[in-house]
Amino acid sequence: MKRVFFEICLLIIVAVAAIDSYINLRYPVDSSQELNPIASYILRSTNEDLAFLISLKLFTTAITAIFLQHVYRVHKNYAILICGSLAIVQIFVLAFLFWG
Repeated sequence: MKRVFFEICLLIIVAVAAIDSYINLRYPVDSSQELNPIASYILRSTNEDLAFLISLKLFTTAITAIFLQHVYRVHKNYAILICGSLAIVQIFVLAFLFWG
């Protein structure tokens, strides 16, 4: 049961990141419109290179998923706690994307 919960949380994390990337591609913004201060800084630093920002987001999501899977192999309970917490944050991000 722990494994199923972990995988569902991991799926939520990756799915919300993919949805966020899709929204960034569908409705491009520049650094003055971006609400995320880190994303805004990256856009300003890269001369508004949206492709770089999306690539960076997806790369860090992949690294996070790999890291969480490694932690799960070593410390299942810690991985479930971390992954569950990140999934909750991602659910709030998703809600903000659609209703914020």
